[in-house]
Amino acid sequence: MAWKQNVGIENLNAEKAKELLKTFRYPTSIDDKGILRINCRTCDIKLEFEQQGSTSVVVGNPTMMKPWAFILFIVFIFIFVVPGFIFSIVDSFMLKKIFEEAIQVINQNASNSPKITSDSTDISAKLSKLKEMKDQGIITEEEFNKKKTELIDKL
Repeated sequence: MAWKQNVGIENLNAEKAKELLKTFRYPTSIDDKGILRINCRTCDIKLEFEQQGSTSVVVGNPTMMKPWAFILFIVFIFIFVVPGFIFSIVDSFMLKKIFEEAIQVINQNASNSPKITSDSTDISAKLSKLKEMKDQGIITEEEFNKKKTELIDKL
């Protein structure tokens, strides 16, 4: 794959292009054949210069990732990405297990919790009645406390 682009600069060559690319964010170099190279992270772009009348034509030809860069990429994947992926799978299984365990504990505690029965509602009704009787003066404080203790012991 090669790209061609006409530029409005007469007699453009690698030296002039390198001078124009001083502020470019990628480093550039010129090889012994007079080809300007733009050094990208994963590939290089070779720029060759042709003259067509009064304008210059720049031919760009990318070279793919260098073999050592590809090997480093694969090593990076196996060192950082694959273990992270495996960890996330294991972690999700652990989270599911913790969730299921929490549900199990909730269910166990719900089955062991005291249930309100008719006896307990009956006792609470009796306690309310006793309080009314004490407030009205029908029974004394001692009688109220004694009966209240008996009813609570039944729970």
